[in-house]
Amino acid sequence: MAQPDDHIVIMGDATLSIPAAVLGRSPHLYCLTNEQTLLADEAREYINPIDYAAFADLVLQFARCITLK
Repeated sequence: MAQPDDHIVIMGDATLSIPAAVLGRSPHLYCLTNEQTLLADEAREYINPIDYAAFADLVLQFARCITLK
């Protein structure tokens, strides 16, 4: 569903089970720093940690956002 140039922020329960297909595919994959401990060890090298201020800056760069629950 996501394109390689999309920016993806993994949050909450999603940090517990990220599909391996997503990890190597997107260079713009983020996780909040306070949720980084929930990530599997093999996922951490692919995910860029960001704080809340960086998350807000990232959200403001785009005209639309898709949330999957």
